Amino acid sequence: MLVRQDQLNQAIATAKELSKRVNELNGQYNSFSSADLERLDLLLPDNIDNIQLVIDVNGIAKQNGMTIKNIKISTDADKTDSTRRTLSSTDQRLGTMLLSFNVVGTYDAYRKFLSDLASSLRIIDISSTSFNTEDKGVYNYAVELRTYWLK
Repeated sequence: MLVRQDQLNQAIATAKELSKRVNELNGQYNSFSSADLERLDLLLPDNIDNIQLVIDVNGIAKQNGMTIKNIKISTDADKTDSTRRTLSSTDQRLGTMLLSFNVVGTYDAYRKFLSDLASSLRIIDISSTSFNTEDKGVYNYAVELRTYWLK
């Protein structure tokens, strides 16, 4: 009976400590501005929004005089365990989406496009890229990128 009472007292003390910590974290979270929270959501969203990602990537391409085409999308659920070698395989709270597409343009436009992708708020890893020439100074680039979200 005395052992059970000690266990209950310890559980109550632990619950009070956890409640205090939750209140501290809620206070910190509430101190963030709504603009900062929106930026955090762009950095690592809590859902898959492949349409918005395609719109964002296409917007970056358009800024550089390019348009994406031949879009293909796949997620971790589409891959087998042996092919899933990403950040999400080390942290099960993260999911990944693979986006592949083609863009046509000059090398300078492509470099600027990649630079703009790298400086966007969303975490994006370019997993592969290749090119072939169609005309003098104009290339067809194949791009495959990976992005992440919280599950």
